[in-house]
Amino acid sequence: MSASAYQCCVCGEIEGKTHVAREMMSGLREPFTYFECANCGCLQLLDVPKNLGRFYGNNYYSFDATQFSSSAWRSFGRKLLTAGEVFRIPGLRAACRRRRGRSPHLESLAYLRPKPGMAILDVGCGDGNVLYLLRELGFRAEGVDKFIPRHITDQYGIRVHSVDLSEIQGKWDLIMFHHSLEHIPEHHKVLGLVRKRLNPEGRCLIRMPVAEEAWRIYGINWVQLDAPRHLILHTIRSFRILAEQSGFLVEQCYCDSDEFQFWGSELYKRDIPLREGGPHLFTANQLYAFQKNATILNQHHIGDQGVFVLRQAGENTADSRREVCCH
Repeated sequence: MSASAYQCCVCGEIEGKTHVAREMMSGLREPFTYFECANCGCLQLLDVPKNLGRFYGNNYYSFDATQFSSSAWRSFGRKLLTAGEVFRIPGLRAACRRRRGRSPHLESLAYLRPKPGMAILDVGCGDGNVLYLLRELGFRAEGVDKFIPRHITDQYGIRVHSVDLSEIQGKWDLIMFHHSLEHIPEHHKVLGLVRKRLNPEGRCLIRMPVAEEAWRIYGINWVQLDAPRHLILHTIRSFRILAEQSGFLVEQCYCDSDEFQFWGSELYKRDIPLREGGPHLFTANQLYAFQKNATILNQHHIGDQGVFVLRQAGENTADSRREVCCH
């Protein structure tokens, strides 16, 4: 670490530190430099590769498409399970989690009490597997991801558009970023585009890594630093500043991190790439401790994954700073 005179892309502060981290998901171990703002704590990649695409490749996890059965019986079962999670129906919700496991993607959507038929846009959604489940329930759900080679279609039409957010047309009730905003530069510009695409009472839902306690513990070995794919990593403070600067109020803010922040970072400390390791390298007691610590960090709002719900400033809503904890 060293002193630096770079300028923070959020608050404009020039004081801060630089950190050299390695690409460790694939095990390339190429070094990259991040600037950490002394004021808001935001981390930004300074040496963005010209060909960033080579650090994703065709096997990147978000491009793995699920093949959904077209049988009427299986479709009915999927709808029941998805409805249980999205509409928080106790018995069905439990059945969904037993069958599919936790889905933070759907859990965060459920907090907004969505109504079928609402227009949802998912930015950076890969193959849009979750969008398919929402479309089955009657949502007008579409995605954009400029890194997929072509549009993705299903029986409902185009599911994912192979375009940038700036190229999509229409107005939306909800615009979502599920662990995609950190892969995009110029966050002021992005949130400006979101404002233009939202209906007056629309919301923006953002799930992303946040540089809180896990960053303080592990530093450059923090697994969700993910150099060089993650271009900008916010603290909760820096994202609140960004949202306010962009004409939004933070309506909800909570953490939904899990044990990955610990076992993934411990792998990097041992110089083990993510694709060569996993939770199987840890004992049951260690994994239980990781899970317990993750829950505690979430309760104290310092987990390494943040969920933010934004509404446009000026909307007449009473609780503009309501915070909730994940369940």
